[in-house]
Amino acid sequence: MRKYKSFTMILFSLVLCIGLLTATACTKKNETIEQQEGNMPSEGNRPVGVIEQDANTIGEKIESTLAQKKQEYETAMEARLTEYDNKMAELKNKAANAAQDTKAEMDQLIAELAVKREEAQKKLDELKAAGEDSWENFKAGLDTAVDDLQKSCDQAISRFQEK
Repeated sequence: MRKYKSFTMILFSLVLCIGLLTATACTKKNETIEQQEGNMPSEGNRPVGVIEQDANTIGEKIESTLAQKKQEYETAMEARLTEYDNKMAELKNKAANAAQDTKAEMDQLIAELAVKREEAQKKLDELKAAGEDSWENFKAGLDTAVDDLQKSCDQAISRFQEK
């Protein structure tokens, strides 16, 4: 009988060990599957799904910021072009009241300013049509066109203030 109790105890211990080993192995296998699916951190790292979501959020913030910067720049350039439209209108009024020889010279300068204004508008339209990721490629051309218009407009105004 004693041998039977010993045998039963050994058998019970063996079954218990096998059960514990199986349970531990299944738990480890489930953790590995969850790590692969992105549901559980892998060695202290964040799940892949969370990282992808964070990357998407950052990408959206960057796009939003670029779109906002583009819109602010467009608004500033439109304001500058409107300012030069007003200055050109003032020059036209002065030309209308000027002596004939001065009027002809002013009309020629106003026509040149109008061409530069159209060039600047074309550059602005190109910039507006560009996407948020490429609009800065058009910025330098627009800056140059608007600066050229500003310089020419200021020169015309100072030239005819004397007359």
